[in-house]
Amino acid sequence: MRKIIKLYICLVIVLGTMTGYAQDLENGGNNNGGYGGNSGGTQLNEVVIINNYRNPITPPPTPPMYVPPFVTNPLLTNPTPPIGGGASGGGGTPPKPKPPTDPKPDPCAQAKSADARANNVSVAGQNDFIRTMTNNTKKEYGNEQKLNSFPPSDTPVYRAYPIRTDNASGSFQPNFSWNAKDGYMVGATHGHPGNGAPSPADLVYAYKHLNNPELVAAGQTAIDYYKNNFSVTTLTTDEIYVVKVNDWDALKTAYETYNANSAASTAANDKWGDEVNKYSDKNTSSSYAEATAYAGLILYGNAVTILKKSKGDTNFTPLVIDSSKKVTKKPCPNEK
Repeated sequence: MRKIIKLYICLVIVLGTMTGYAQDLENGGNNNGGYGGNSGGTQLNEVVIINNYRNPITPPPTPPMYVPPFVTNPLLTNPTPPIGGGASGGGGTPPKPKPPTDPKPDPCAQAKSADARANNVSVAGQNDFIRTMTNNTKKEYGNEQKLNSFPPSDTPVYRAYPIRTDNASGSFQPNFSWNAKDGYMVGATHGHPGNGAPSPADLVYAYKHLNNPELVAAGQTAIDYYKNNFSVTTLTTDEIYVVKVNDWDALKTAYETYNANSAASTAANDKWGDEVNKYSDKNTSSSYAEATAYAGLILYGNAVTILKKSKGDTNFTPLVIDSSKKVTKKPCPNEK
Protein backbone atom coordinates (compact mmCIF):
# COMPACT_ATOMS: atom_id res chain seq x y z
CA MET A 1 0.00 0.00 0.00
CA ARG A 2 2.84 2.39 0.87
CA LYS A 3 4.36 1.85 -2.52
CA ILE A 4 1.11 2.80 -4.21
CA ILE A 5 0.83 6.02 -2.11
CA LYS A 6 4.43 6.99 -2.94
CA LEU A 7 3.78 6.39 -6.63
CA TYR A 8 0.70 8.58 -6.49
CA ILE A 9 2.65 11.41 -4.84
CA CYS A 10 5.38 11.16 -7.49
CA LEU A 11 2.86 11.39 -10.30
CA VAL A 12 1.27 14.50 -8.74
CA ILE A 13 4.70 16.17 -8.42
CA VAL A 14 5.60 15.34 -12.02
CA LEU A 15 2.34 16.72 -13.38
CA GLY A 16 2.72 19.89 -11.33
CA THR A 17 6.29 20.43 -12.49
CA MET A 18 5.39 19.95 -16.11
CA THR A 19 2.54 22.46 -15.80
CA GLY A 20 4.82 25.06 -14.27
CA TYR A 21 7.46 24.52 -16.88
CA ALA A 22 4.94 25.03 -19.64
CA GLN A 23 3.71 28.27 -18.11
CA ASP A 24 7.29 29.54 -17.66
CA LEU A 25 7.95 28.99 -21.35
CA GLU A 26 4.85 30.97 -22.23
CA ASN A 27 5.87 33.88 -19.93
CA GLY A 28 9.45 34.07 -21.16
CA GLY A 29 10.93 32.26 -18.17
CA ASN A 30 9.57 34.61 -15.45
CA ASN A 31 7.26 32.16 -13.79
CA ASN A 32 8.38 31.50 -10.24
CA GLY A 33 7.16 27.95 -10.43
CA GLY A 34 9.59 27.06 -13.25
CA TYR A 35 13.22 26.13 -13.67
CA GLY A 36 14.53 29.42 -15.03
CA GLY A 37 16.49 31.14 -12.26
CA ASN A 38 13.83 31.04 -9.60
CA SER A 39 14.85 31.16 -5.97
CA GLY A 40 12.10 28.86 -4.74
CA GLY A 41 14.08 25.70 -3.88
CA THR A 42 10.96 23.67 -3.45
CA GLN A 43 10.49 22.93 -7.15
CA LEU A 44 14.20 22.14 -7.58
CA ASN A 45 14.14 19.74 -4.67
CA GLU A 46 11.05 18.08 -6.09
CA VAL A 47 12.79 17.54 -9.38
CA VAL A 48 15.81 16.11 -7.62
CA ILE A 49 13.56 13.75 -5.73
CA ILE A 50 11.96 12.55 -8.99
CA ASN A 51 15.34 12.03 -10.65
CA ASN A 52 16.57 9.93 -7.75
CA TYR A 53 13.37 8.04 -7.13
CA ARG A 54 13.49 4.38 -8.04
CA ASN A 55 10.33 3.45 -9.91
CA PRO A 56 9.00 0.20 -8.47
CA ILE A 57 7.04 -0.63 -11.62
CA THR A 58 8.71 -3.30 -13.74
CA PRO A 59 9.38 -1.90 -17.18
CA PRO A 60 7.63 -3.64 -20.08
CA PRO A 61 9.53 -6.58 -21.41
CA THR A 62 11.68 -6.13 -24.47
CA PRO A 63 9.81 -7.49 -27.52
CA PRO A 64 11.27 -10.77 -28.69
CA MET A 65 13.63 -10.66 -31.62
CA TYR A 66 11.89 -11.60 -34.89
CA VAL A 67 12.98 -14.97 -36.14
CA PRO A 68 11.79 -15.91 -39.62
CA PRO A 69 10.00 -19.22 -39.88
CA PHE A 70 12.29 -22.16 -40.58
CA VAL A 71 11.89 -23.57 -44.06
CA THR A 72 12.74 -27.24 -44.35
CA ASN A 73 15.10 -28.06 -47.18
CA PRO A 74 13.59 -31.08 -48.97
CA LEU A 75 17.02 -32.17 -50.14
CA LEU A 76 18.21 -32.42 -46.52
CA THR A 77 15.19 -34.17 -45.06
CA ASN A 78 14.61 -36.32 -48.13
CA PRO A 79 17.88 -36.60 -50.05
CA THR A 80 16.39 -38.99 -52.62
CA PRO A 81 13.71 -37.22 -54.68
CA PRO A 82 10.67 -39.28 -55.66
CA ILE A 83 10.70 -41.19 -58.90
CA GLY A 84 9.79 -38.98 -61.80
CA GLY A 85 11.56 -35.80 -60.68
CA GLY A 86 12.31 -33.76 -57.61
CA ALA A 87 14.00 -30.62 -56.36
CA SER A 88 17.11 -31.41 -58.33
CA GLY A 89 15.17 -31.54 -61.60
CA GLY A 90 14.87 -35.28 -61.92
CA GLY A 91 16.96 -38.19 -60.79
CA GLY A 92 15.92 -40.43 -57.96
CA THR A 93 15.78 -44.20 -58.17
CA PRO A 94 14.85 -45.13 -61.75
CA PRO A 95 11.99 -47.60 -62.22
CA LYS A 96 12.94 -51.21 -62.78
CA PRO A 97 13.04 -51.92 -66.51
CA LYS A 98 10.48 -54.42 -67.72
CA PRO A 99 11.95 -57.75 -68.73
CA PRO A 100 12.49 -57.83 -72.48
CA THR A 101 9.82 -59.63 -74.42
CA ASP A 102 10.71 -61.92 -77.30
CA PRO A 103 9.93 -60.26 -80.62
CA LYS A 104 7.30 -62.01 -82.67
CA PRO A 105 8.85 -64.25 -85.30
CA ASP A 106 8.59 -63.34 -88.95
CA PRO A 107 5.68 -65.34 -90.50
CA CYS A 108 7.66 -65.71 -93.71
CA ALA A 109 10.60 -67.19 -91.80
CA GLN A 110 8.13 -69.59 -90.21
CA ALA A 111 6.80 -70.48 -93.65
CA LYS A 112 10.31 -71.21 -94.87
CA SER A 113 10.87 -73.51 -91.88
CA ALA A 114 7.61 -75.32 -92.65
CA ASP A 115 8.71 -75.75 -96.27
CA ALA A 116 11.98 -77.37 -95.19
CA ARG A 117 10.26 -79.90 -92.96
CA ALA A 118 7.46 -80.75 -95.38
CA ASN A 119 9.99 -81.28 -98.16
CA ASN A 120 12.00 -83.76 -96.09
CA VAL A 121 11.65 -87.07 -97.92
CA SER A 122 10.69 -89.03 -94.81
CA VAL A 123 8.13 -86.45 -93.61
CA ALA A 124 6.64 -85.96 -97.07
CA GLY A 125 6.08 -89.72 -97.48
CA GLN A 126 4.42 -89.99 -94.07
CA ASN A 127 2.14 -87.03 -94.81
CA ASP A 128 0.93 -88.65 -98.02
CA PHE A 129 0.09 -91.88 -96.19
CA ILE A 130 -1.69 -90.05 -93.36
CA ARG A 131 -3.86 -88.16 -95.86
CA THR A 132 -4.74 -91.34 -97.73
CA MET A 133 -5.70 -93.30 -94.59
CA THR A 134 -7.71 -90.41 -93.18
CA ASN A 135 -9.67 -89.94 -96.40
CA ASN A 136 -10.33 -93.66 -96.79
CA THR A 137 -11.44 -94.39 -93.23
CA LYS A 138 -12.83 -90.99 -92.14
CA LYS A 139 -10.74 -91.45 -89.00
CA GLU A 140 -7.87 -89.27 -87.88
CA TYR A 141 -4.52 -90.89 -88.61
CA GLY A 142 -1.24 -89.34 -87.57
CA ASN A 143 2.23 -89.59 -86.07
CA GLU A 144 5.00 -87.53 -84.47
CA GLN A 145 7.95 -85.77 -86.03
CA LYS A 146 10.94 -86.67 -83.84
CA LEU A 147 14.58 -85.83 -84.31
CA ASN A 148 16.95 -88.76 -84.28
CA SER A 149 19.48 -86.81 -82.20
CA PHE A 150 19.85 -83.50 -80.38
CA PRO A 151 21.29 -81.06 -81.11
CA PRO A 152 20.43 -81.88 -84.73
CA SER A 153 22.65 -81.39 -87.73
CA ASP A 154 22.01 -78.65 -90.28
CA THR A 155 19.87 -81.19 -92.12
CA PRO A 156 17.72 -82.77 -89.38
CA VAL A 157 17.11 -86.51 -89.50
CA TYR A 158 13.61 -87.58 -88.46
CA ARG A 159 12.78 -90.98 -87.11
CA ALA A 160 10.23 -93.05 -88.98
CA TYR A 161 7.40 -93.77 -86.57
CA PRO A 162 4.44 -95.94 -87.48
CA ILE A 163 1.35 -94.09 -88.61
CA ARG A 164 -1.59 -94.97 -86.40
CA THR A 165 -5.12 -93.98 -85.39
CA ASP A 166 -7.10 -93.72 -82.16
CA ASN A 167 -10.17 -94.78 -84.18
CA ALA A 168 -11.74 -91.39 -83.68
CA SER A 169 -13.02 -89.01 -86.34
CA GLY A 170 -12.20 -85.91 -84.27
CA SER A 171 -9.05 -86.56 -82.27
CA PHE A 172 -5.52 -87.96 -82.33
CA GLN A 173 -3.15 -88.23 -79.36
CA PRO A 174 0.60 -87.83 -80.04
CA ASN A 175 3.22 -89.40 -77.76
CA PHE A 176 5.78 -86.88 -76.54
CA SER A 177 9.39 -87.70 -75.72
CA TRP A 178 12.67 -85.82 -75.42
CA ASN A 179 15.39 -88.44 -75.03
CA ALA A 180 17.89 -90.43 -77.02
CA LYS A 181 15.91 -93.67 -76.85
CA ASP A 182 12.52 -92.45 -78.11
CA GLY A 183 13.58 -89.35 -80.04
CA TYR A 184 13.09 -85.61 -79.65
CA MET A 185 9.60 -84.54 -80.62
CA VAL A 186 9.40 -81.27 -82.57
CA GLY A 187 6.04 -81.73 -84.26
CA ALA A 188 2.85 -83.74 -84.61
CA THR A 189 0.78 -84.47 -87.70
CA HIS A 190 -2.76 -85.79 -88.17
CA GLY A 191 -5.49 -85.80 -90.79
CA HIS A 192 -8.85 -84.03 -90.71
CA PRO A 193 -11.54 -86.14 -92.37
CA GLY A 194 -13.93 -83.15 -92.32
CA ASN A 195 -11.43 -81.07 -94.34
CA GLY A 196 -11.30 -78.27 -91.79
CA ALA A 197 -8.37 -76.09 -90.80
CA PRO A 198 -6.72 -76.58 -87.38
CA SER A 199 -9.17 -76.80 -84.49
CA PRO A 200 -8.83 -74.99 -81.12
CA ALA A 201 -7.16 -78.09 -79.63
CA ASP A 202 -4.63 -78.07 -82.49
CA LEU A 203 -3.99 -74.35 -82.14
CA VAL A 204 -3.08 -74.47 -78.43
CA TYR A 205 -1.38 -77.87 -78.41
CA ALA A 206 2.26 -76.70 -78.61
CA TYR A 207 2.16 -75.30 -75.08
CA LYS A 208 1.26 -78.69 -73.60
CA HIS A 209 4.84 -80.00 -73.57
CA LEU A 210 6.77 -76.80 -72.86
CA ASN A 211 7.08 -77.76 -69.19
CA ASN A 212 7.55 -81.48 -69.76
CA PRO A 213 10.14 -82.78 -67.25
CA GLU A 214 12.31 -84.36 -69.95
CA LEU A 215 12.45 -81.13 -71.93
CA VAL A 216 13.07 -78.97 -68.86
CA ALA A 217 15.85 -81.29 -67.67
CA ALA A 218 17.55 -80.96 -71.06
CA GLY A 219 18.22 -77.27 -70.38
CA GLN A 220 17.54 -73.88 -71.93
CA THR A 221 19.09 -74.72 -75.28
CA ALA A 222 16.62 -77.56 -75.75
CA ILE A 223 13.69 -75.42 -74.59
CA ASP A 224 14.62 -72.64 -77.00
CA TYR A 225 14.92 -75.12 -79.86
CA TYR A 226 11.52 -76.54 -79.01
CA LYS A 227 9.94 -73.08 -78.92
CA ASN A 228 11.46 -72.06 -82.25
CA ASN A 229 10.74 -75.27 -84.12
CA PHE A 230 7.66 -77.02 -82.77
CA SER A 231 4.67 -77.19 -85.10
CA VAL A 232 1.33 -78.90 -85.52
CA THR A 233 0.37 -80.08 -89.01
CA THR A 234 -3.15 -80.92 -90.16
CA LEU A 235 -3.88 -82.57 -93.51
CA THR A 236 -7.05 -82.32 -95.57
CA THR A 237 -7.84 -83.60 -99.03
CA ASP A 238 -6.45 -80.51 -100.74
CA GLU A 239 -4.44 -78.56 -98.13
CA ILE A 240 -1.72 -78.81 -95.55
CA TYR A 241 -1.93 -76.45 -92.58
CA VAL A 242 0.97 -75.81 -90.22
CA VAL A 243 0.56 -74.04 -86.86
CA LYS A 244 3.59 -72.17 -85.50
CA VAL A 245 3.72 -70.20 -82.25
CA ASN A 246 4.23 -66.42 -82.47
CA ASP A 247 3.61 -65.48 -78.81
CA TRP A 248 4.23 -68.03 -76.03
CA ASP A 249 2.70 -65.85 -73.33
CA ALA A 250 -0.51 -65.47 -75.30
CA LEU A 251 -0.47 -69.20 -76.05
CA LYS A 252 -0.08 -69.99 -72.35
CA THR A 253 -3.24 -68.03 -71.59
CA ALA A 254 -5.13 -69.68 -74.45
CA TYR A 255 -3.95 -73.16 -73.49
CA GLU A 256 -4.83 -72.79 -69.80
CA THR A 257 -8.23 -71.33 -70.65
CA TYR A 258 -9.03 -74.13 -73.07
CA ASN A 259 -7.86 -76.90 -70.73
CA ALA A 260 -9.21 -75.51 -67.45
CA ASN A 261 -11.91 -78.20 -67.45
CA SER A 262 -14.23 -80.00 -69.84
CA ALA A 263 -16.78 -77.19 -69.69
CA ALA A 264 -14.11 -74.68 -70.72
CA SER A 265 -13.06 -76.81 -73.69
CA THR A 266 -16.70 -77.18 -74.76
CA ALA A 267 -17.24 -73.43 -74.47
CA ALA A 268 -14.11 -72.71 -76.54
CA ASN A 269 -15.18 -75.15 -79.26
CA ASP A 270 -18.67 -73.65 -79.30
CA LYS A 271 -17.26 -70.15 -79.67
CA TRP A 272 -15.03 -71.35 -82.49
CA GLY A 273 -18.08 -72.99 -84.15
CA ASP A 274 -20.05 -69.74 -83.86
CA GLU A 275 -17.29 -67.89 -85.71
CA VAL A 276 -17.27 -70.58 -88.40
CA ASN A 277 -21.02 -70.22 -88.91
CA LYS A 278 -20.94 -66.41 -88.95
CA TYR A 279 -18.21 -66.41 -91.59
CA SER A 280 -20.08 -68.97 -93.72
CA ASP A 281 -23.30 -66.96 -93.50
CA LYS A 282 -21.55 -63.76 -94.63
CA ASN A 283 -19.48 -65.49 -97.32
CA THR A 284 -21.83 -68.05 -98.84
CA SER A 285 -19.32 -69.18 -101.45
CA SER A 286 -16.59 -69.89 -98.91
CA SER A 287 -15.45 -73.43 -98.09
CA TYR A 288 -15.51 -75.08 -94.68
CA ALA A 289 -11.70 -74.94 -94.69
CA GLU A 290 -11.76 -71.17 -95.21
CA ALA A 291 -14.38 -70.60 -92.52
CA THR A 292 -12.51 -72.71 -89.96
CA ALA A 293 -9.26 -70.92 -90.79
CA TYR A 294 -11.03 -67.60 -90.14
CA ALA A 295 -12.28 -68.80 -86.76
CA GLY A 296 -8.78 -69.90 -85.80
CA LEU A 297 -7.27 -66.56 -86.78
CA ILE A 298 -9.91 -64.38 -85.13
CA LEU A 299 -9.72 -66.28 -81.83
CA TYR A 300 -6.07 -67.42 -81.64
CA GLY A 301 -4.22 -65.27 -84.17
CA ASN A 302 -2.55 -63.32 -81.37
CA ALA A 303 -0.75 -66.49 -80.26
CA VAL A 304 -0.14 -68.55 -83.41
CA THR A 305 0.57 -68.25 -87.11
CA ILE A 306 -1.46 -70.42 -89.46
CA LEU A 307 0.38 -71.39 -92.65
CA LYS A 308 -1.31 -72.98 -95.63
CA LYS A 309 -0.13 -74.93 -98.66
CA SER A 310 -2.71 -76.01 -101.20
CA LYS A 311 -2.29 -78.71 -103.83
CA GLY A 312 -0.14 -77.29 -106.60
CA ASP A 313 1.53 -74.71 -104.34
CA THR A 314 5.30 -74.73 -104.00
CA ASN A 315 5.51 -72.97 -100.65
CA PHE A 316 3.58 -72.42 -97.45
CA THR A 317 1.98 -68.99 -97.10
CA PRO A 318 0.79 -67.19 -93.94
CA LEU A 319 -2.97 -66.71 -93.66
CA VAL A 320 -4.35 -63.33 -92.57
CA ILE A 321 -7.69 -61.58 -92.30
CA ASP A 322 -7.85 -58.72 -94.80
CA SER A 323 -9.65 -55.37 -94.57
CA SER A 324 -12.87 -56.92 -95.85
CA LYS A 325 -12.79 -59.47 -93.00
CA LYS A 326 -11.97 -62.36 -95.31
CA VAL A 327 -9.24 -64.96 -95.03
CA THR A 328 -6.49 -64.55 -97.57
CA LYS A 329 -2.93 -65.65 -98.18
CA LYS A 330 -0.18 -63.11 -97.62
CA PRO A 331 2.60 -63.99 -100.05
CA CYS A 332 6.17 -63.67 -98.83
CA PRO A 333 8.63 -61.47 -100.75
CA ASN A 334 10.74 -64.41 -101.98
CA GLU A 335 7.82 -66.68 -102.77
CA LYS A 336 7.95 -68.16 -106.26
